[in-house]
Amino acid sequence: MNTTAADTMRTFLLILSFATALSAEPAQYSWMPGASSEPLETRFAPPGGFRRVPAEQGSFAEWLRRLPLKRGRPEVLLYNGQPKRNQTAHAAVVDMPISKKDLHQCADALMHLRAEYLFHRGNKEQIVFHSTSGDLLPFSKWQSGQRPQVQGNRIRWTQSRPADGSYQSLSRYLEFVYTYSGTISLVSDTKKVSFGELRIGDLFLQSGSPGHAVIVVDKAEKSGTTAFLLAQSYMPAQELHVLRNPQGGEWYHSDRIDRELVTPEWTFARDSLRRFPPY
Repeated sequence: MNTTAADTMRTFLLILSFATALSAEPAQYSWMPGASSEPLETRFAPPGGFRRVPAEQGSFAEWLRRLPLKRGRPEVLLYNGQPKRNQTAHAAVVDMPISKKDLHQCADALMHLRAEYLFHRGNKEQIVFHSTSGDLLPFSKWQSGQRPQVQGNRIRWTQSRPADGSYQSLSRYLEFVYTYSGTISLVSDTKKVSFGELRIGDLFLQSGSPGHAVIVVDKAEKSGTTAFLLAQSYMPAQELHVLRNPQGGEWYHSDRIDRELVTPEWTFARDSLRRFPPY
């Protein structure tokens, strides 16, 4: 074999090896984003002079930072396919399907993200949320074939189905969680952290009826100042979307937040930051 042929063969084998390695890796997201979607980190460059904080490979932070976004700035759609009334609050729409029922609201969307990430990582046993009544709703019971039965203001589990740990089973489990959980129960699923400790994946949460919650999906720093991006769903149930900053642009700046964080559709106390437990 001459030199040119040998080089060609080596190049072919290298490409084949690379393609095989890619095909062996699990999909980054368990649903199927559109072919034209782009990662959040590609869409939104940090503000001038800021640099993104490092995100550990495989972490929730990295996963959120790379959420697929629909191209351009399409309308935010409700669960029934109709456009949301307020189309001024968002900068981008996450390319992620939601339930066709009026269930995927603010707290639900954040539980959805955590469950999707843990399922993708193979940490199904850590997919567990509290109901508003205080009962635990672990996916491990659901996938074993048990189903929750509402009795008064409590939830009991009974064996009634074959075991099923599929992605479709997760979606059905989450619909139940959305029905019986919310911003009140999310307090039990998270711990309070100080604003100065803000990380990607943290939540600003106001618990109540009504309450609201948004999630930090990216973070950058410059000379002790933090810039961050937020995403939310809202009421009625709607697609997850990256928020605009009412002060301009998309990034929120820590040095411009005194006692309150003002978002397009809700105002949070600065000290309302919370965090899911480590996985």
